[in-house]
Amino acid sequence: MDFAVIEKLTSLAKSSGVTVIEVEENGTKIRIENGAIVLNSGFAPTASGSVAPASSAPLVNDPASSGFYYISSPLVGIFCSLEKMSKSNFAEGDLIDVDTLVCGVEAMKLICDVKSDVKGTFVEYLVKDGDQVEFGQSLVKIKI
Repeated sequence: MDFAVIEKLTSLAKSSGVTVIEVEENGTKIRIENGAIVLNSGFAPTASGSVAPASSAPLVNDPASSGFYYISSPLVGIFCSLEKMSKSNFAEGDLIDVDTLVCGVEAMKLICDVKSDVKGTFVEYLVKDGDQVEFGQSLVKIKI
């Protein structure tokens, strides 16, 4: 898929107020949510305008095939560990229940709580305290 097309779709989504656009071409499915790109094929756009395999944390939450669930950032901001929020961080192997507070994302001096959508075992934080995070970026890995 051509990167210029992706840019135009993203711009259209932002300017029109449309919250979600989905496009599929040659097996690559792209979903634009609130102006942020979410790829459902494990591929990412390159600077040259083509689409290449993604090398970072998975963008797809497919627990059935991977056995893991990734909790993503609800907004753009700064990652806040539980420790920064005056709570105890999770350690590998800790049990997590639905609606358990796992971290926070700070934007405009306010911290947005990020809670688990699933029940499982904590594996790891995928970002460090103070890191800039994007909307939809994977923050926490949970084994389900």
